[in-house]
Amino acid sequence: MNNKRQGTGITKGLIVGVFLIPLHCYWLIHMEMLRYFGHATIIGIFFNVIFSIFLIVLINPLLRKISLKLVFSQQDVLIVFIVLSQASAICGHSLIQVLVPSIAAPYGLATPENGWKDLFVGSIPTWLVVHDMKALDQFLKGGSNLYNMSYIRAWLTPILVWSGFLITLLLVMICINFIFSHQWIKKERLPYPIVYLPLEMSNLELTLFKNRLMWVGFSIVAFLGILNGLHAFYPSVPHVPMKNTYIGHLFINRPWSAVRPISLIFFPFIIGLAFLIPLELAFSFWFFFLFFWKGQLILGDMFSWQLPSIAAEQAGGAYIALSLIAIWSAKKHLYSVFRNLFGHISETAKDRSYQTAIMGIVIGFILIILFCCKAGMSIWVSVTFFIIYFFIAVSVVRVRTQLGSPVHDLHFSGPEVMMIDGVGVRRLGQRNLSIIPFFWFLSRAHYSDVPPHQAEAFFIGEKARISHRNLFLCMILTTVVAIPVSFWAYLDVSYRFQGKLGFGHESFVRLQKWITNPTEPNVRGLGLFFIGLGFTLFLNVMNRQFIWWPFHPAGYAVSSTHGGHLLWFPIFLSWSMKLLILKYGGQKAYKTALPFFLGLVLGDFVLASFWTLIGIVFNLNIAHQGMV
Repeated sequence: MNNKRQGTGITKGLIVGVFLIPLHCYWLIHMEMLRYFGHATIIGIFFNVIFSIFLIVLINPLLRKISLKLVFSQQDVLIVFIVLSQASAICGHSLIQVLVPSIAAPYGLATPENGWKDLFVGSIPTWLVVHDMKALDQFLKGGSNLYNMSYIRAWLTPILVWSGFLITLLLVMICINFIFSHQWIKKERLPYPIVYLPLEMSNLELTLFKNRLMWVGFSIVAFLGILNGLHAFYPSVPHVPMKNTYIGHLFINRPWSAVRPISLIFFPFIIGLAFLIPLELAFSFWFFFLFFWKGQLILGDMFSWQLPSIAAEQAGGAYIALSLIAIWSAKKHLYSVFRNLFGHISETAKDRSYQTAIMGIVIGFILIILFCCKAGMSIWVSVTFFIIYFFIAVSVVRVRTQLGSPVHDLHFSGPEVMMIDGVGVRRLGQRNLSIIPFFWFLSRAHYSDVPPHQAEAFFIGEKARISHRNLFLCMILTTVVAIPVSFWAYLDVSYRFQGKLGFGHESFVRLQKWITNPTEPNVRGLGLFFIGLGFTLFLNVMNRQFIWWPFHPAGYAVSSTHGGHLLWFPIFLSWSMKLLILKYGGQKAYKTALPFFLGLVLGDFVLASFWTLIGIVFNLNIAHQGMV
């Protein structure tokens, strides 16, 4: 696909980025799967990626002294960022780390006690899963290595099958993001706050790195990070507890005890990132978490209402509403795109690109449905599931591009939950139910979804004048390389040390409950879904119509689940400081202070990267103040 701009050469950045993919995948699997610490990919921007471009920027002056041909341009640095961000998302918490356990769990966790073989394993095509018990036993025990032909044969077919599916799915999302990109970047001028830091870091004039306030923020966090890291080696070194201060013990008596669990968690990098997001979103995030979501629990306890899972269904409705809002805002643009497809053939490069993107979406969607039908799902279930998924994906992208929310996890509110609430388990049938758990990586949570990183790549391309052709080449190559490399990293680490099937257990235990206790449509769940949808639409209308209205609909949605618990306090701190700075110093003071907050992010990310790498080398889970 083309645009009118001259494409900037990206060869160096692409080569370096692709070369680094295996290293980052191995790092992430060691850190997040094996040791279960660090958790780089549960936040919108990944510290391992920022660390890599930080190192590139540091060595650039040395490369310039050797040869100008070795110097990384801004485009090169940003291409490395794009490649590693998407590769890390593929290898992260919301994709490979959930998919691999899912394709190993049906046979790997089946026992005479749980009766899975008789209950549902027979309904699963063998080409979807690993069914060689020797290969699975060694995977779970560790102390072996992947490079045994019998193990490779056991995994090869499901890896090839799922790699083809993932490539198709992510190419469809690239096309969807491309269609929305012109509307969001050119017409609505969305700020894409998450990528502000890498754009500033890649500036060849090194403006950010010459700013003293940035280094003040960096140094504060680095000092605390070094102190806490050394504490892991030398317990006599003082430790500054910043990760989790539980305050639930302050709420002992009913109904206030219903707010538990609740903690004060101090993440410097979240304070820095939240300084970039609009005040109304930051306010809405902590306000809705404390007074709406926790308030519902207090009221429920006060009146003895049974309110389990009240957030999940409401959040699902809220995210669907956010996608409807995004589509409605782009209605004129989308009408123009489809008119050019069905009305007349345009000769402009942009319109030809849209035509190609739409064809990519249609062909890709058909292939996805054919895959599901071949696996055993009925057409209507497959189509419904993936339409809901794409709506959720668009809403997650919109939250990131418009507001820069560092979290958008939406735990346990995926398409299958909405479908079961709507029609019940019996209507879906066992064959459909037996395949749905394999898509747990699409519906469990949306921590490290790939689509937001694709959307941000188009914004970066616009700012750095990287052509659409080069962006597509970069993203397609990254997808094709990162998927098999992520499988390799997961399996290599598992066979060397120990594989884990926790996410697969989660998903197939649900299937066991569905089959043994089939439910009818969930009127309560549907009601909560439509409450969430309707309330979000109401908040959007009020937000657009009245300038004094303080609440943003995205704040209601993103604060609802685990992300709200983790981040409400640092976002509250950042909101308070930003409010005071703007009130007493205006935009000038805000721009002056911004490098300090970027320094908090960069310092936290650099120290998190350093200590997680040291932890891997020395077999320690080092208590850094970030997500470690």
